[in-house]
Amino acid sequence: MAIWVSAATPGQPLLAPFLLSIAAGVVVASVIAAIGVTIYVLTGRRRVKSFFGIGEHNRIVVYVSRLRIDPFGSKDLEGVPRSYRGPGAAGNEFQLASEIQRFFVRLSPRFLRNGRASSIVRWVDIEVEALISPQSPFELEMTDGIVCLGSGAYNAASRAVEAHDKSWARLHGIGNEIEIGFAGAVEGTFTGGVCFVQRVRNSNGQIRIEAAGLSNEGTDAATRYLLSHFQELERGYRKGVPFCILLKVTESGVSVLRRMPSPSRTY
Repeated sequence: MAIWVSAATPGQPLLAPFLLSIAAGVVVASVIAAIGVTIYVLTGRRRVKSFFGIGEHNRIVVYVSRLRIDPFGSKDLEGVPRSYRGPGAAGNEFQLASEIQRFFVRLSPRFLRNGRASSIVRWVDIEVEALISPQSPFELEMTDGIVCLGSGAYNAASRAVEAHDKSWARLHGIGNEIEIGFAGAVEGTFTGGVCFVQRVRNSNGQIRIEAAGLSNEGTDAATRYLLSHFQELERGYRKGVPFCILLKVTESGVSVLRRMPSPSRTY
């Protein structure tokens, strides 16, 4: 049996088959890489959505504290008292809401953050809506996940979280202490730079997360702990398990005082 082999024209290099082989290898590698990145992004996306309770609407609501301003209780840009009367909001908490928005963007690989990436693997399609707390917990969003900033003193969403039967932390009635323990079974009170992050699941399955402290600095620290330690929290408390992380803010940084309950996986 004879085997026919094509011969090159004398003096002509065999470049075409070589270049085709390289091109095919590049295409295969690109496809494999794209599949790997897609699986990575979609898996991470699923975990983020589960942790924050983001449903089919791809939306999460951030409630900031509602401040009641009486006439001449506020000042204009020059520091002159004015007659405005109505609701106001804490500026630092709106800044934190912007940081939460950027958190979802940063979780995706850089090349997936632009408009050329398919929307199926982009994170920016998750809408983060910042709202001033309503007057009553009964006026809260009841379907999409909630993150509430500040304690129940000024935030009805936080008040609803603190009133939940699986809530571990709440602002003391007189407003200068944080109580730890289930309602009616207080295990201790804390003051002086203490803040917390806690999550509960509502009766309809809605996830509500609270980041609060006894001061602006405490709320800032709790929120940034939530964002910077998300992966640890997600590994330790999956499937919507309620939890509370009690934090202490000092000049040297933020430290963990207690984790309630103990995480199911080590950090």
